[in-house]
Amino acid sequence: ESFGSLNLAAAVQVFAYELRMACGETTPAPPPEFAAATLEQVDQLAGHFLERMTASGYFDPAQPGHLAVRLRRLLGRARLEVEEIKILRGFLRSLERRR
Repeated sequence: ESFGSLNLAAAVQVFAYELRMACGETTPAPPPEFAAATLEQVDQLAGHFLERMTASGYFDPAQPGHLAVRLRRLLGRARLEVEEIKILRGFLRSLERRR
């Protein structure tokens, strides 16, 4: 009985699950709607990143390797929202102002 609160917590969890199942609420709530960024917006963000990477010396356009392709692929997989694009572009602009 030294872990009575854990047993109580587990019992409450099982009870809540069974109650939900009994009420017929078996479908999960739909995900919240968001404004997905367009392919053009994601591509512009990738270009902005590459500009900053070039300015910092991290990226050498003379020897690009696979960085640009991988960066675009990464940003494309992220399923960014318009607001997230704005956050990242604002951050990149702040780096420009600091130089």
